[in-house]
Amino acid sequence: MLNNLLVNNYKVYFITNDKKAFYHEPNSTQLHSDLKEELKRLKISTDLCELYDSLDIFMKDKIFPHLLRDENLLLEWLDIKKWILENLESIVSNIEIVDYIEGIDIEEPEIVDLEIRKPFINEDESYFLDDNREIAFISLTSDVLATIDAFMFKSDYFCLDLRENSIIELMDDDWNKHYVWIRIYPEAELDISLTLSIVNKKVDSYEGILRYTIYNFCKYCSAPLYSDAEEFCPKCGKSLF
Repeated sequence: MLNNLLVNNYKVYFITNDKKAFYHEPNSTQLHSDLKEELKRLKISTDLCELYDSLDIFMKDKIFPHLLRDENLLLEWLDIKKWILENLESIVSNIEIVDYIEGIDIEEPEIVDLEIRKPFINEDESYFLDDNREIAFISLTSDVLATIDAFMFKSDYFCLDLRENSIIELMDDDWNKHYVWIRIYPEAELDISLTLSIVNKKVDSYEGILRYTIYNFCKYCSAPLYSDAEEFCPKCGKSLF
């Protein structure tokens, strides 16, 4: 396989949410310096390598544009949103969390609860995966309020200087020698991708991804800042400069 890559100059896609191992920095799309050195040793050009932090994004970018699209497909599956809501509890246990809080490592995140804030929308992400139109793909997204349990280094937590109304709640300040147990309540986006059997009218498989990014916290009220371009706190309205 490696020889084929070297001879044919195939494009290589790294699909991983382990940003520390593959990315130059958490919010970057550039390869980590150690990975660059390894590719250089193998004489593989970094121009042939591209990073994706989820299979869902890779599929939408590189695979689906080549598949047969059907914007009316969801209309034939009007109960698919109902199916998601009815099965949300089991879906939650299989959701991948893609989180990022500036300068802080969150470890072993686990979803405790999800509150659907907006109806799921399709955004025309409907495709047939076979020529016979028997297997289809549908991608839906919604804004949610998540409840997530996780662990954080004690030093990271106590440096945050958060107010009592923060979205990060301290559950145990001495979980062990190094960590505190926290509960986070971020506003997030939930993407659910499903493969459907048109013949049997059932869901064959599904994948869920929960995404949120927090760039900082307001120094006055501890509200999370979901954009790095905020000039005023969206909650208390005070200047962030």
